Order: sequence, then structure tokens, then C-alpha cells
Amino acid sequence: MLHTLSHTSSQTDSALLLSLINQQDIIVLWQDGVTIAVKGNDLLQDMFKQSIQVYALKQDISARGLLPLLDDNVILIDMEACIALTAQHYPQLAW
Repeated sequence: MLHTLSHTSSQTDSALLLSLINQQDIIVLWQDGVTIAVKGNDLLQDMFKQSIQVYALKQDISARGLLPLLDDNVILIDMEACIALTAQHYPQLAW
């Protein structure tokens, strides 16, 4: 399953998200959701503890000036790669 997060961690039901994801799922952070990709974010660390791959849309990271703060384990992608992930992972759930 593909989970897309477009909101900050404070605007996301983190407990519900963490209870629904498993190792076969992936997370794509975009819009304000990219703020979760910052080093030390609690929700991000909880995702990594569950061995979830986390991607972030590079243009949204750059637009918010977060590149220097990005956690090293977050995979940056462009829109083309995002579309490819969307095509590969079904179903999808937007948060």
C-alpha cells in the first residue's frame, strides 16, 4: 500500500497511521507532509522502526528550505518517480 502524507505530523493521526502500516507499505511525503522528513521527527523515527521506506518530494523539500535538515534515510524523489510509485503500489491512502 502507498500512504501519502500531505500534512505535518501534528495534523496527522500518527497512532492510527503507525497501526496500519507494515513492511510492504511505502510512505510518500509531499506538500506540508515533507516537514516529517526532518532529522529527529518522532513520527519519522517510528516509521523507520517499522522498516518502512519513506520518500519525500524533492521540490516540496526545497521549497520549504528543509534540504539541510533532511534525515539521511529519507529518499528524495521527483514528480516522475512519485508517479511511478503510485503506479506500482495499490491501494493508496491519503493522510
